[in-house]
Amino acid sequence: FRKIEDVGETGIPDFYFERNSENKKYLEELKERLRNSPNCKVQEYPVHFNDGRIQQYDLDMFAERLIKDLESEFVGEWGEFDRLSDFDREQEIQWGFIKRKAKGFCARKEETDLLMKTFRSWSVRLNPEKHEKTPVHYIIGPSGIGKSTILSEIAMRLHREGWDVLPFIGGLTSESSDASRVLCNLIYYIEGQLGIEHQVRYGANKTPVLKLQERLIEVAGQYVQNHDPLIVVIDALDQFYPDENMKNLSFCPQKLNGNVRFIITCTPEIRTGSADKTVLKTLKREDRLLTVYGVLNHRHKEMPEEVISQLLKCKGTENPLYISMVMDRLMLMDQQDYKKINEHGGQSDAIALHQKDIIASLPDKLSEMAVSLFEKAGEKLGHIFTQKALQYIAISRQGLRDSDLAYCMEKDWDSAAFSNLLFYLEDQFL
Repeated sequence: FRKIEDVGETGIPDFYFERNSENKKYLEELKERLRNSPNCKVQEYPVHFNDGRIQQYDLDMFAERLIKDLESEFVGEWGEFDRLSDFDREQEIQWGFIKRKAKGFCARKEETDLLMKTFRSWSVRLNPEKHEKTPVHYIIGPSGIGKSTILSEIAMRLHREGWDVLPFIGGLTSESSDASRVLCNLIYYIEGQLGIEHQVRYGANKTPVLKLQERLIEVAGQYVQNHDPLIVVIDALDQFYPDENMKNLSFCPQKLNGNVRFIITCTPEIRTGSADKTVLKTLKREDRLLTVYGVLNHRHKEMPEEVISQLLKCKGTENPLYISMVMDRLMLMDQQDYKKINEHGGQSDAIALHQKDIIASLPDKLSEMAVSLFEKAGEKLGHIFTQKALQYIAISRQGLRDSDLAYCMEKDWDSAAFSNLLFYLEDQFL
């Protein structure tokens, strides 16, 4: 917490203070809860004002202290990650995505339970004859409908029940966005599980696909002797590199028996043939409400019931991503918004009224909502920076690291603005 030690001759500008007594009371209560929480480490940092601004020295000292605290907190985890093999490090990244997405699971419980019943029936122990063929079960739906979240929840449930689960998230890394690399890494993993010599190395491989498929069939034939099927979960097949290996599912050759099973999510334009599939429909009203509460809980936010009711009137809330974008838009409320709120008294009912007005003004279509959200982010963070950053991200096949983006944008790059962009639009980025 900030501790003011010197206000200087001009004092402290008004915008450093709470907007009203209600906000001041809420802030004090929040600070008290944090101080008393066993999960929080509360410290104070001193600041001195000069000409109405915090002195640069104090800001620099705060930044140095923050870096040291973060390093102290995470140095153990970073060290463990660095000591992992390349394959295990990649799997940490894939499972990290799965775990984050699964935390947001709050709706579609009936559909998820039905899918789990199907996947549990793949057990060799319960159904010995089931390993005679390899089903690929697709979960299909348009962008933002909740495919990644439901797949992540399923992966976590299967993992907790003792199943061997291997995830690949399309678009997340180069290793999980190319069908031939998935094939190589699948073979590499099974060889490791069987404790046999690796004939296929991890990562990029120049071995012909047909040879790799023969090796997969061979090692998969040994796998079933002591295990239930290996469950390979592939999220966003539509984000894979669009070559023949992706179209033909090279990582799942036709002669492969049921020792390896695949659960794959994709958009409707992907050809799925006669394979088993579940098509996700738009959210029912009760699931839309659960999604709203789930997003609020994930962000540690509260919302008046009247604002939630206004939100649920929007047709766009049939899509979970739309709900997330609305929350992002409300997070972007700025000085202009609070000026209007103060004109109506500045109390909680004025905030609720303004939020309802914002929601009522938003478009119903997901694509138009995304444009509206990014335009608002541009107003807050700078149009030139935001537009250019999002353009580079949009035309990249698998996204960009911040260092790549900084290189591309050159003089227009602003690391602080990019950090704020990630903060305000966190659910829109991997």
